[in-house]
Amino acid sequence: TDNINNLNQSFNVSFADDSQTESFSGTSIFDSRLVLNEGTSSGTADTVSFVADTDIPRFELRVAGQDLEVSQFFVSLDNGASYTPAARNTVLTPSTTGKSIKVRVSLQDDSANPNPTVSSLAVLYD
Repeated sequence: TDNINNLNQSFNVSFADDSQTESFSGTSIFDSRLVLNEGTSSGTADTVSFVADTDIPRFELRVAGQDLEVSQFFVSLDNGASYTPAARNTVLTPSTTGKSIKVRVSLQDDSANPNPTVSSLAVLYD
C-alpha cells in the first residue's frame, strides 16, 4: 500500500521465525505466520523492542494477514510499559511518547473469522 501519510521510518516484523517475537500466549508461529494454537479461540504475542532514533510523534500500523476483523492490535512506544490500541491503516498520535516500539497482537476468532493469522506487520512513523 502507498505511504499516503508520508511516514518516513518503519519497524517491520516478519513471522518467518520467532526471532522478532518476545512472548507468546495461546499463539505460535507456523508456516511463517502468527497463528492461534490448536483449540484456542484467543491469544497474544508481543514483538521484540525496536528503538527509533527519536521520540515518535505519530505512527500507523500496517498488518498483512487474514480473518483479522475481531483481532486487536496495540503499539507501545515505551518498551511495553503501556500500550495504545491501534486501528490498522490509521495514523495515531500517541498519548505516551517514546522511541522504544513494541507491538502486541491479540488474535481472536469467531464464526466470521475462523482462522486469524498474521504474516507480517509494520509500524510506520515520523
